[in-house]
Amino acid sequence: MPSASMAKEMAAAETLRTDTQATTLGPEKLSALGEKLKKAVASNETPPPDALLSSLPIPDATNLPEIRVEVVHDDEPDGTLRGDGSQALKEHLAKR
Repeated sequence: MPSASMAKEMAAAETLRTDTQATTLGPEKLSALGEKLKKAVASNETPPPDALLSSLPIPDATNLPEIRVEVVHDDEPDGTLRGDGSQALKEHLAKR
């Protein structure tokens, strides 16, 4: 279950962490890191060359393996688990 108090604690801890790091690094290092971040973002936003994209093979979708999906629901009033999931999955979920 989500916890409002834990969310506040985590936010406060993160604020303290970033404030401490900013103090430790100092304004000059923060500015240098900010510039490095801007360059990295700009580099990541540059689209790849068309030649690169066209050189990648496209696999035949009919040869892709199937992915087994197990589904288990725990919405029964008595708490029983239902669905096509394995017994091991149901036992794991029942421990919660």
